[in-house]
This record gives sequence, structure tokens and C-alpha cells, in this order.
Amino acid sequence: MTSSLSIPDREAAAQFLNQFGSDARRRGKNHYHGGSVRRLFCDKEGACYTAEVEVGELYVTSFVYEGGAWDAVCSCSARLKCKHAYAGMLALLGGGSWPSRGIGPRVHQPSPTLKARWKNGCLQFSDDR
Repeated sequence: MTSSLSIPDREAAAQFLNQFGSDARRRGKNHYHGGSVRRLFCDKEGACYTAEVEVGELYVTSFVYEGGAWDAVCSCSARLKCKHAYAGMLALLGGGSWPSRGIGPRVHQPSPTLKARWKNGCLQFSDDR
């Protein structure tokens, strides 16, 4: 099933992107424009979204909008403010039609300590280290 994806508070999303370092921004833009964002999901309308970004391997970035601000965590080793999150947010801002889904994604887990779980309808990662 596909649906038109529209995220809340595009201004806060732009502010979120401004927090990234120059290398993550540059590489994230290249991945976005190169088609590395394979799929986007709306996990919880207006609050939680997931991007699958394939750069050699498949990485999953979970985006949460809460309290007027965006945040993200990725399954890559950087976890925060990475190129995958930057590319994923650019794709979310681009809109379009993407699959919608409920619980139960298949997640690339690069480390045995990194675990994916669902909390309040949002995909979240935790580190068991």
C-alpha cells in the first residue's frame, strides 16, 4: 500500500538539517541525489518516519517529531547526525508516494549490541553496551 507522505513542520526539519556537520551534509546530499534512499515509511502519522538508505549496505534511520523538533537515530555506527539521516530527511522533505506500514520492519543491525524496538508506534534503536 502506498500513500502520499507529508511531514509536519518543514521549518523544524530544515533546522534539524542545519545541525549536521559539513561532511555529513555533503555525503548525505550525494546519497539522496544518487538514489540511495530506497524506501520511506510513515510509522505514525505526524510523529514517526523511517528511511531505508542503501550505501553498500542497508541502513535504517528512524525520525521522530516531538515537541516542535525533529530527531533521528540510525543503525549505522555513527548513530546520530550521519549521512544516512541527512539523506533520509531530504527524501522526507521531498514528499511523494511511499509505502505505509505498521509494526515489524526488517532492520540491518551492524552490531550485535544495537537492537531495534518499537515504542509508542516509533522505531527506536538502543545500544546494549
